[in-house]
Amino acid sequence: MGVCPDVAAGRAAHDRRMSLPTRSGVTISADRRLVVTVGGVLDATAVPDLERIVRAGLSPTIDLLVLDLRTVEHLDDEAVAALVRIQARCRVWPVGLRVLGSEAVHAAVAQDATLAFLPVE
Repeated sequence: MGVCPDVAAGRAAHDRRMSLPTRSGVTISADRRLVVTVGGVLDATAVPDLERIVRAGLSPTIDLLVLDLRTVEHLDDEAVAALVRIQARCRVWPVGLRVLGSEAVHAAVAQDATLAFLPVE
């Protein structure tokens, strides 16, 4: 996984990107939002990268974390647990959380009581 020089150096940038697996990415926008886009399969192999990127991206300059999961085709139990951990991390910072979900994400939320309070659009 590559990290652009601005992120590695910790310098401010209007649009910084880090890469995730297929159809995925990270953008830190000028309006204090961290947007993490994940596509394809979100499973135990992708979760560590997702959580690492969220941990690295959250800072006092971020007001809102947007998880764009609209192109996630499948998520497993480890991904569901990661969403719960990410939601808890946002409460601690405090950072707002917005989740944009695919049909698979909406189905997982409907089936798992631990995600009942996850704000999925």
